[in-house]
Amino acid sequence: MGICADRSAAYLNWRFFQHPQRRYHLLTARKNARLCGYLIFHWESEDATVVDLLAEEEQVSKALLVETVAIMRRCRVYTLSAPFLGSCSGREIFEDCGFRPRESSPVIVLRMPGAANPHGDQVADHWYLMHGDRES
Repeated sequence: MGICADRSAAYLNWRFFQHPQRRYHLLTARKNARLCGYLIFHWESEDATVVDLLAEEEQVSKALLVETVAIMRRCRVYTLSAPFLGSCSGREIFEDCGFRPRESSPVIVLRMPGAANPHGDQVADHWYLMHGDRES
């Protein structure tokens, strides 16, 4: 997956489900009651956004995306966006589910002094960032 924010239950609750201005929705994939993946999205009126997706296997990610698309169609949502880094290793999963690349915008990552960097100088190619990781 690469380098990403810690997606613990406490973090996800704080980041999304205790948000003071926006209501988020969660889909989970489980096998024998064990969490295998999740997708978080929000929608307003006719537009929706996938803000976080994390799964152990590609087929789980695809199943979560397909179910989200089905839900949004039933809710008469016209656009479903899933902003992510162009270098994201899961790009093919989104494209397989019908998502298409659009315009890009710059992403700035601040590396703290003394922080461990297991990827050396190639760190920019190893980030996993979704829309929910943004602070703007």
